[in-house]
Amino acid sequence: MTRHAFRALILPAALAGMIPTAPVLARAAHAAAAHDEASLIATEDAFFAAQISHDFATVDASLGDELVYCHANGRRETRGDHLAALRDGHLDYRRIDPSDRVVHVYGDVGTSRANLTMQVGERTMKASVLGVYAWRDGRWQLVSWQTTPLPDA
Repeated sequence: MTRHAFRALILPAALAGMIPTAPVLARAAHAAAAHDEASLIATEDAFFAAQISHDFATVDASLGDELVYCHANGRRETRGDHLAALRDGHLDYRRIDPSDRVVHVYGDVGTSRANLTMQVGERTMKASVLGVYAWRDGRWQLVSWQTTPLPDA
């Protein structure tokens, strides 16, 4: 096939949207990269920071409607319960430091397991946590959280 014949076939197909063009491919690559392990870690770090700084809009956007949030004391909260506890000061996160974090992405579902050192009010505690996230509307949302207290070292 000559170069001219190739152009005669490819150019009309690209213009008709049948063959992805460079901007389409770039957006697709960005979208695919945007929901990888690094983006899940960034989302979780932003969620921790938002709880500490009382950025309720970011916390709100980070939570899925079906959230089940289980605290180290066994208390189980819905999305609304968790937001209310943060807003009314019942939960006063002052520090959240993750370590030993392991993150996996399985399609549109991601998991994050870590150990946290947290200061909640005047109390400092260590816990092992497991978060489950769903990729929706171009962002990760937390849909399940389980906290297990760790003994003091």
